[in-house]
Amino acid sequence: MQEDKIKLWDDLTSLNTSNIPWALLGDFNTIQDLRENRGGQAIWIARSFYYKMALQISGFLERNADVLFTPGGLSDHSAAILNFQNRIGAQNKPFQFYNYWLDHPDFHNIVDDVWQTPVRGNPMFVLHSKLNMVKKKLVTLKRNVGSIASEIKEVREQLAAVQEKIQNCSSDQEIFESEKELSSEIWDFLDREESIAHQRSRVQWLELGDQNIAYFHKKIDADWNSSKILSLIDGNGMFLTNENAIKQEAVNYFKSLFTEDLQNYPGIDHLHSLITKKISPVQAQMLFKLKC
Repeated sequence: MQEDKIKLWDDLTSLNTSNIPWALLGDFNTIQDLRENRGGQAIWIARSFYYKMALQISGFLERNADVLFTPGGLSDHSAAILNFQNRIGAQNKPFQFYNYWLDHPDFHNIVDDVWQTPVRGNPMFVLHSKLNMVKKKLVTLKRNVGSIASEIKEVREQLAAVQEKIQNCSSDQEIFESEKELSSEIWDFLDREESIAHQRSRVQWLELGDQNIAYFHKKIDADWNSSKILSLIDGNGMFLTNENAIKQEAVNYFKSLFTEDLQNYPGIDHLHSLITKKISPVQAQMLFKLKC
């Protein structure tokens, strides 16, 4: 049986050199790595090795592939539409205010400086202009802060070096003070990291301080997967999968919606036809008698 499976992988590897379109779907009943095994009997790693080799050599694994199963109608079969487009790249995201900025030592100074800047115009224009100025400075502040993960790694390395000196029986009081400062700095970075992940995941019921960073990141990925639009049917019934075509169709739809001729809509005189009577004429007469 094992020899047959090994031969199957060899055949699949050679199949990739053919010029005909083909796809491989289904449960391979094997793993790429022992870390994927959960419970059950021990896995023969050599079998997994052939699977991993086949994936690497033939490029079987399409991580960015999506499949759409169309309605079967009267048939007991359903067509499967495979999409091998690359994952949607990074887009310009709208500005997001991070709560941890409130604790940054420069935050209040930034807001104060901007609010003291003279701006001419009506009150709404002044407010809008100053908010934009604050936004630009906060974006710059975010870039200057850098990656929190890299900052944590750097401080951890410094702390490890200091603690190694302490373990070597160092009695220098400055070393102990340095350890205390670095430990406090790490906790500040960890709190900031958790605050960002908590905010981005939009989980409101979980309190900060639980250190659920892994859960937050999974929630962020799940939100991204549920909100992305991989396909769309346009006004002509065409099935769109191209990213730019989907964007243009969305723009065209709302442009048509908000620029449609208002003459096609009934005026206020026709609103009475939309209101259903709640009482009968007899009930209305009774109310009139009660009023009198």
